[in-house]
Amino acid sequence: MNKTEFINAVNTVKANRLMSAETDASLAPFKESPISFDLELISSTKTLGSQGGAAYTGGYSIVCCVKNEDVEVQVLLGPNSNKMIESLNKGDNLTEELKFVSYDSLFQRPIMGQVTSGSSLEDKVEKNDEKIKGPPPLIVSDLKADSEHSTSKKHHSTVNSLEVESSEQKAEIPTIDSSGNSNTHPAQASVSLSNAPPRRKSNGKLLTFSLIAGTLLIAGIVLLFNLLSNGVKSDADVKWTSEREFTAIYSVNEVRTIEAKLKYLGKSPDLPFQGKGPSYDWRSRNTDFYTSSMTNLTSHPIRIKSIHYKLKKGNFSGKNPQDESYLKSYWTSTIILPGETVTRKNNWTWGKAQTNTLTKTYSLQIEMGEDKVADPADPFFPKEDQDPIEFEVQFPLKFIR
Repeated sequence: MNKTEFINAVNTVKANRLMSAETDASLAPFKESPISFDLELISSTKTLGSQGGAAYTGGYSIVCCVKNEDVEVQVLLGPNSNKMIESLNKGDNLTEELKFVSYDSLFQRPIMGQVTSGSSLEDKVEKNDEKIKGPPPLIVSDLKADSEHSTSKKHHSTVNSLEVESSEQKAEIPTIDSSGNSNTHPAQASVSLSNAPPRRKSNGKLLTFSLIAGTLLIAGIVLLFNLLSNGVKSDADVKWTSEREFTAIYSVNEVRTIEAKLKYLGKSPDLPFQGKGPSYDWRSRNTDFYTSSMTNLTSHPIRIKSIHYKLKKGNFSGKNPQDESYLKSYWTSTIILPGETVTRKNNWTWGKAQTNTLTKTYSLQIEMGEDKVADPADPFFPKEDQDPIEFEVQFPLKFIR
């Protein structure tokens, strides 16, 4: 499998607007095939929850375009790359070895995962070893001192392997020669070696303690993310019916929850406006209009809590996010009762560029309902005193001049 084959497969999925099962079957072979990509950064956000697996928890999720290809990808990176991502700006280039994780049907782009390369780590260690030039007995003694820690290193988290390796290299240098001159004074290094065992054992205990503390810290971070997300897993099965229109079924914890529809109206709204209209004259400014709707597929009421706006190109200049009181000015209701549909008759978007996309992300909340009681068979509220369940629904509104 190579990059060209992968891009061709992605373009086939997008062109034929395949369903989720067909998409998974087409792209599944690339899950075990690392591919190197030259990327141009579009945007970056912190990865919440355990999207893509625990290896990416605490890292960044970035959206990039593939260099010299008309393909956009979302990339999940581990926390070891945080400093690198935070130093980048929109339009900067980076090269990463990636593997296919899943396909985002809503935005019609693959989700890729950063590959942790064992060979690159070994290369780094070898380069560091070359810098520590001492007599052969020094290397043998160092290996013996390290042997008592080999078990803990085997069980250490892969996510932190690079960090631990780096700290070990730093620890070895003062052990070899407390004066820091091992490379230029081999004789002094040999004298220092005779006093090394007691200090080495002390450092070993400290390193073991650090490994345990680091492991506990990582476990705590994962637990915190799970608590913040209430253990909620949300996904969408999206079917695009045209370049601008789709029907999406959102599931929460694998239970069908919301049917979201986006319909394109054209360059003119469906008059009269329901609630507020644009603050500008839409007749003189190139504008695209849409109708959005959400249908409640559950037996519980669902509340629309807030909305967050994001532009694919440029920055959104209005207030962000907006709360429920704002939404009441545009939607037929912010409470979606079981089996009912709420709509926003006219959504609009405009841009200065030839194309742009305004993504509206709604925060929704599943509530137990006044006449409901906890039921062990209920997929949402099997126990008493449970908090409402929150998830998100997205509507990408495409502007094409």
